[in-house]
Amino acid sequence: MKLGIVGLVLLGGLAIYLDAIVQEKFSGKRWTIPAKVYARPLELFVGQKLSRDDFLIELDALGYRRESVANGPGAAAVNGNTVDLNTRGFQFYEGTDAAQQVRVRFSGDYVADLSSGNGAKLAVARLEPLLIGGLYPKNLEDRILIKLDQAPPYLLDGLVAVEDRDFYHHFGVSPKSIARAIWVNTSQGQMRQGGS
Repeated sequence: MKLGIVGLVLLGGLAIYLDAIVQEKFSGKRWTIPAKVYARPLELFVGQKLSRDDFLIELDALGYRRESVANGPGAAAVNGNTVDLNTRGFQFYEGTDAAQQVRVRFSGDYVADLSSGNGAKLAVARLEPLLIGGLYPKNLEDRILIKLDQAPPYLLDGLVAVEDRDFYHHFGVSPKSIARAIWVNTSQGQMRQGGS
């Protein structure tokens, strides 16, 4: 009985100590990491239903410059049904895509040919995603505190769908998600997932 009480007191002390460490680590970095929400990246492949005009709209939305010759990342040159572009590098969740030269040839409403700057055929080319979310108040901070009812409902639904589909069905800690994260992290040999 006494051993159980001592163990409980030690466990409580450890919990308080770890909580203090976590609070200290997060309190200084709360505002340093920008919160950004991106759209899906456009993936190009031969046979894809995508017209040249729709592709140019995508490039305009991403801020690609129209030039006579595509020089440097973020540049595109249009010559009839062919678009030459220099993609921008982007850090995706599974790794970095380096900037590259891509030639896309269209036939009607389809991608007919996809090749790199040196003429090699490409199976897939991916453009960086469009930044669709970010809060930029007058003081240029990426984050501002808002009340839950001030957030757009679609943003909340999207975050819940991506981060924790069972968010409304557990008491704040999901043992299933924690077990899954432990399994994935152990089998991968590194931190790949977090639990809820």
